[in-house]
Amino acid sequence: MKRTVLDPLAMTSSGYTAPADPARSASPHDIAGAPIATPQPAGRTRNPAAGLYTTAADYARFVIAVQRGTGLSPAAHARMLTAQIQVTDAGPESIGRRDPELRRDLAWGLGWGLATTTAGAAFWHWGDNGGTKALIVALEQPRLAVIVFANSVNGLSITRDIVATALGIAQPGLDWLGYEAYDAPVRVLARAIRAHGAAPALADYRSGRSARIPEPDLNRLGYQLAGIRRMSDAIAVLAQNVADHPASANTYDSLAEVYDQAGERDKAIANYRRSVALDPSNTHGVTELARLTGSAAPTP
Repeated sequence: MKRTVLDPLAMTSSGYTAPADPARSASPHDIAGAPIATPQPAGRTRNPAAGLYTTAADYARFVIAVQRGTGLSPAAHARMLTAQIQVTDAGPESIGRRDPELRRDLAWGLGWGLATTTAGAAFWHWGDNGGTKALIVALEQPRLAVIVFANSVNGLSITRDIVATALGIAQPGLDWLGYEAYDAPVRVLARAIRAHGAAPALADYRSGRSARIPEPDLNRLGYQLAGIRRMSDAIAVLAQNVADHPASANTYDSLAEVYDQAGERDKAIANYRRSVALDPSNTHGVTELARLTGSAAPTP
């Protein structure tokens, strides 16, 4: 990487080792805005796929090189930005979804996502390391691009507006990935919970004054709250998801998992049992029930 990409493109602030000066590294932040400790991995534990330290300006040099085909043969450059495979409308859930439809506006090239936008062809990619997020969208003609690096779990929630302002287009990739906008109902609920607690926030939600939140979004919010150890709020959110989707085995499984994390063993067992009753193929629930009750898991 240093010999073939970083040095030729003068990406002098980029590499796979954290800067010696900690002040030059952005600290990731959780859903509540608190810093997340991230120890620097050493030696072979570094991950080339997700371990690049860089800056927006340095990465812009790379994007400009891709736009121009710098260092590539014309054939390789064309192939990189030519659709190799279409993607389905199911996004990250495509493997488990029956008969998903192919998207007409999204495909994958060699390394890059490709999008058909109102301004023409664009290439794009995103990054998600939990407490850090990234998005790059580049138009092929005119050669315009926007690069967003955010040191927050919530970082991608503002990128639709940034792309629209910078490039004058919508970014279908974000919709495909399922990232919520900052003003989406689940984000509004999350802010209300952080400010006032789950009880009043969910009471307002149940009043019908706000839009219903899809099951996966509410589930993800519950896990995010559990991740910052707001266990009672997490349990309340996941219990609301159970109330909204009582036929879903996954909602009971998630609630059981967080009850277990909170040390409420009996409630965890009860919800795992309900989950497995709804979906006997739920191997996670079966395994966790066996662990919590001290019984042997049935052999498949």
